[in-house]
This record gives sequence, structure tokens and C-alpha cells, in this order.
Amino acid sequence: MTHATPIKGAEKLPSRWAFTEDLAGYDMPIRLEGEIGDVIVRGTIPDCVDGTFYRVVPLGGHGVVSAFRIHKGRVDFKIRYVQNDRYKVERQQRQSFFASVLNNPLADHPCVRAVMKQSSNTNVIYWAGRLLALGEIGPPYAMDPDTLETTGVDPFGNQIITPAFTAHPKIDPHVDQLVTWGILRGSDLVSYSIDRQGMVKNEHRIKPPRPTSCHDIAMTENWVVFCTWPTQLNFDGKPGEPVAAWNMDLPLTFIVAPRRPDQPLAGSGWKPYESRIYHHPVNSAIIHTAGAWEEGSKIFFEGTYPHDTIFPFWPRAGQRNALKKTVVDLVRLEIDTNSPTDTQIPDPAVLVDIPNEFPRIDERFFCKKYDFIFMNVYKPESNGVDLTKHIFAGLNSTAMLDKRSGELKIYSPGPNCRCQEPVFIPRSDDAPEADGYIIFAVDRLDINLTNVVILDSRDFGDPVAVIELPLRMRAQIHGNWVDARELNGRPLVADPPLHNMVWRHGPSQPGILTPVQQRA
Repeated sequence: MTHATPIKGAEKLPSRWAFTEDLAGYDMPIRLEGEIGDVIVRGTIPDCVDGTFYRVVPLGGHGVVSAFRIHKGRVDFKIRYVQNDRYKVERQQRQSFFASVLNNPLADHPCVRAVMKQSSNTNVIYWAGRLLALGEIGPPYAMDPDTLETTGVDPFGNQIITPAFTAHPKIDPHVDQLVTWGILRGSDLVSYSIDRQGMVKNEHRIKPPRPTSCHDIAMTENWVVFCTWPTQLNFDGKPGEPVAAWNMDLPLTFIVAPRRPDQPLAGSGWKPYESRIYHHPVNSAIIHTAGAWEEGSKIFFEGTYPHDTIFPFWPRAGQRNALKKTVVDLVRLEIDTNSPTDTQIPDPAVLVDIPNEFPRIDERFFCKKYDFIFMNVYKPESNGVDLTKHIFAGLNSTAMLDKRSGELKIYSPGPNCRCQEPVFIPRSDDAPEADGYIIFAVDRLDINLTNVVILDSRDFGDPVAVIELPLRMRAQIHGNWVDARELNGRPLVADPPLHNMVWRHGPSQPGILTPVQQRA
């Protein structure tokens, strides 16, 4: 991480701002709200790319949602804070009251311990007519998809009693259903589904074998696999310990449950509301999943698989020695649902053995077997980023894996660049799998600007278009594409009205009336 050097004479000036890694260098927050109409585009965006690319970034514990609305090759841009309770309190008082996510909640300032701590800075999705800003420890906040105004909190909460809503819900396009879950202070895990009308069903309360965290799931037609992390939690405020640590002694663990808990798959042998534990002795976790499918009684799923704690700021616990660097593989795992609880699963099969993260697929193939995965990768020859500090800082390329042949196509935007999570846009509703466009942001660290790249999956060599913002955006965590047909057709950035204009008055010409004469 680089730090901004103060101008001459300012090195020793006092400031109420703490210039930590989060507030300095090329990742310093862009504390900006605004809009740009008709952003510069290099190249031509195909007309079939018609919708909005929403993304969310973390800024000092808050969430900021940005939107790129693309229509007929033109792009409008808007960015606004998620005005949740935490943001409102700190903005009104102009100071920080909440402790870091890795500190104990009791470290929060006493005057805000009753305020909801949700950061709303991890993901943003569109469902049931609402744009939802998501975090890990609280309910979703709803936003207007055009103005990005925060309109409310917990739009489904009156149907289920849980304060948590994951940052990684999954949409099953085959039954038009959103599958989501939350963990209550590391103990009970509550999963449920939400239909297009916002109605909640399939609620299932699960007791994990130990207090845990779960960032992502694998979802098939009949099953949900909760990819738990080897976390050691300290919600009771034990002195000298962080609220969360990566325990090097804990095994890779998954919790499997039926998607319809009251009616498990017929012939599976599962009882209503049953869940089972499957594990592997290696210390790891699936951080993000690509997709999952069923073959007979087996569940197959793929995702990123680190060999050490995935975050450099995450403290370690336990007796095992850590590796010298964080290396993340893309792997396939399998679980046989005919096996009883507490069964050890087979070794993971490695699909990609260069550091990678943020796997995404053609989401029309959720719950089905698929052949292609898009992801960010680290290409060593592009630049010399030290992965021992932070793998996410080294993701300098975007890749497309063809699982049938094993071919990995890589697009590198050049030196001094960092790629963010790719999102796939199909060429048409009936296009073959992975036939379409990939959109993602690229940080250009040398000139402190952000571009948004659009690649054609048929080529994957050079962009068909690049959206060139006149500013730098901070690196996102997650983002998603929303087709224009799902939205209401209103503009993201409105054109200025033509009324109340002052017309230039020139000398009269024969046969031509000036505006003043016309009004007379």
C-alpha cells in the first residue's frame, strides 16, 4: 500500500484525520456524491448491453453505491452513500463512533451502542423491485435504483425475526426465487427464500456445530451448502482478544440443508428440517463460490480456496504455522448427500492454480452444470505486487476459464492496473452459455483514474469499449448487472429542462420574427 506524501511544510501539521492505509495512497476514500451525464466512452458499446452496472465500495465503515447506466452506447454515472443509521449518526456528529469490525462491539462509543451497526458496504443487488445495499451483520437497506436515495431498512423484516441478511444471496432464475440467510452473533443460522413479490418462505433455523461465520453459499436445485469459515469469535468481550480471528487449527467445514426444509428431496432419506455437517481436515474455507449443480445424490460446487487467512488484517489463532504467503486456488468440491453427518469429503480438485478471486458465471446457469467461469487473477509478469500483504491488491488481470478444455484466457490491462470483480452480461436471452460481454472496473494506479472495461467473450483479447471516468473510485467489493427491462425506464441522470431559457436577441431580418416579436 502506498501513502500520499504531504506537500512541503505540511509533514508535521496536526490533523483530526488518522492517515492509515485506509485513508491514504491510491485507496484513499473518494468522499464524493454526484453524477455525470454522458461519460466518455472509447470504442462502441453494443446495443444489447442495456441496463445498469451497480457496485458498492467500503469507505471508512460506510457503503457507497455507484451506478453506470448504459443505453444505446451511452453511459450515465451516479454515486451516493448508503444513508443507513450508522452513516447518519457519524455524519451528523462529524466523527467516528464505531469500532473496527475486528474490534469488540463494546469498543464502540457508549452513545451509539443502541444504533444498528450495519455497514451496507459489501454487495448491492436488485430484487422484488428494490435496490438492496448489503453487509454481513444487519438487514438490507433499500435504495431507489434511479436516484440512489436510501428509502428504508429491512423491507422483508416483518416476515422473519432475524436482524441479519447475508451479503451473498443467490437468485435461482429457474424458479424466480432469492435464497438468503443470516447468522445471529455467530450462533443460529437462519436461511429462507424471497419471491419476486417480496414474500418470505422456506425459513430454516440451523444450529452450527460451533459459533462461526459464513460469507457465501453454494446453491443447487434442492440443496444449500453453507461455506463456513474457521473463525474464532469473541462476542463476550474477552480482554485482549479480537472479536474474530482465523483459527489455524479448525478444519474446512460445510453445513448442508434442503432448500425446502419442510419437504426435503423425495427419496433422499433426509428428515424435515434436518441439516448435516461435512468436513475436510485441511485448514481453509471457500471464500466465494462460482456455481453448483447436482449429479444423483452428489453436490458439486466450485470456489476460491485459500491456504491461509484470506485477509492480511485478520488475526490468526491456533497452533498451526501459517504459510509465508496467501495463495488462493480455484477448486471443485463434492459432497454426497447420502452420507451421514460428520462425514469427511474427498480432496478438492484444483481448476486454477494461480492466485485468483471473485469467480462469476453466466448466472442463467445457476443451479445447473456450467462450463465457463470468469474471475480476477494475479499475473506475475504484469507487475511486482507482494501477495504476502494482500491478494486483492495483486489482482491485475481478468480471466475466462473453459472447464472443458482447461484453457484459461487472460486479459491484462497493462502495468500499474488492478482489476475488480467481473460481471457477465448475456448477448441475448437465448444466447449459448458465456456468449456475451464481461464488464468490470480497472484501477489505473499510475494516473489515479478508474476505467470500466467491456470485453466480448468471443474474443477476450481487447476491449470492445472502455468507459473513462474523470476520477478514481475506490475498489469495490461486489457488484451486479441489472437488465433495463427490470427497471422502470427512468433516467439515472436527467436531461436539463428547456424551459426558462434566455434566447439571444439579434437584429430583425425581413420576414423573420424575433422571439420577442413572436410573443407580442
